Amino acid sequence: MRKLILALMLSVLLLGFTTFASAETIMFPYINSNPGNLSSIVSVINTQNTGICDLLAAPVGGHQLVLHYRYFTKPVTAAAIDPCTEVNFSRPTTFNDIVTFDVAGVVEGGNAMFNDATNYMGGAGAPGFDLPNQGVTTAERGYMLVTQRCEGPILNADLDVPLYIADNLDGEIMLLDIVNGAAWGYNAVISHKGLAGMGAYAFSSFAPGLIIGATTDLLPDGWAGMPPFVLQSAPPFLPPAPLPWTKLQQVAIYPPDEFTTRFFVTPLVMASPAVPGVTNDMSEVGALQQKRTRIRLIDGSGVQGITDRDENPRSGGNTVHVRCVAGINIQDLAGTLASATWFTQQGGWASVQLADPLIIDPSEAILPGIPNISYNAIVFKLEYGTPSFAGGSMINTSTLIRDSRMVP
Repeated sequence: MRKLILALMLSVLLLGFTTFASAETIMFPYINSNPGNLSSIVSVINTQNTGICDLLAAPVGGHQLVLHYRYFTKPVTAAAIDPCTEVNFSRPTTFNDIVTFDVAGVVEGGNAMFNDATNYMGGAGAPGFDLPNQGVTTAERGYMLVTQRCEGPILNADLDVPLYIADNLDGEIMLLDIVNGAAWGYNAVISHKGLAGMGAYAFSSFAPGLIIGATTDLLPDGWAGMPPFVLQSAPPFLPPAPLPWTKLQQVAIYPPDEFTTRFFVTPLVMASPAVPGVTNDMSEVGALQQKRTRIRLIDGSGVQGITDRDENPRSGGNTVHVRCVAGINIQDLAGTLASATWFTQQGGWASVQLADPLIIDPSEAILPGIPNISYNAIVFKLEYGTPSFAGGSMINTSTLIRDSRMVP
């Protein structure tokens, strides 16, 4: 009887937290593990007091605050449309703790780095944090979620720590090209702040543009590349201003003879007749639940293509369909333009546009198409090479192609 009562109480707690609160979760939208070649040095900072588990799991004792790490990856040789697989584990954490580790398991064998004195002996494969430690030894790319969780021994009753107001989890990543001695990095993406219609592991709404509490690190889909842009109201005596997210983000394209350019794309939303409803839950790994989008380049005239350095729009290029994550070379987006002398020697500029995904499974065809919502994504542009002006030195840089760069 006592076990039944405890089970009922825990069920109520779990129901309550899933209906009105989101989990404290961060996402690293792009990671790379290629032991001996590429590494991802991740740092996670926890400022949640471990006493939170006593409150959430009461009256059941024995719960411990941990961080739940979830890797979603696929081989670097996989196609952009191929799905990811998941491996996950938990490690203990403490109040005001930082842990740094190498996803590829090269530095410190995937264990906590920099003489970290915290005891991480808990969870499968402890104390390692790396993918090879979890049996994934091939060269992989993907994304990672980290969630605060209270884990306990009774009835396997684990509780994600709900997010109220304060951000108690954060992080950053440094991606290393070990062979060439180059690096780039970014901050972790913060999960939403309990908005209606967004799940515990969501980083995007279904609607275009900014919604209070959602991340501004994303790039929205579907907007046209040229004026007139959608206008918003303005204070009295001022003209209406364009909504920031109605203007596609323009990017420089360096000469491919000098630089390698690659776009890393992590979609955030999927809707399909083959799965229930619309999902922006980044923890779901069913093949048709995994997030999808398409990406292409738009020239200065508003059609697919690239603008050269003599201000000439050059139409052409390919649209690439992405599921889960992808690394896309500029040549794949440029299509036949990639062989033109003006492109290889000079480059140019283009706007980056996302578009609705296509049907890839017969079960999706029970409706005329995939529902038209905002298939947003996290998009990075990476450039690296040994250009002539650098005297043979390796240069490596990245740009987050974002939604809004000013307050709407």
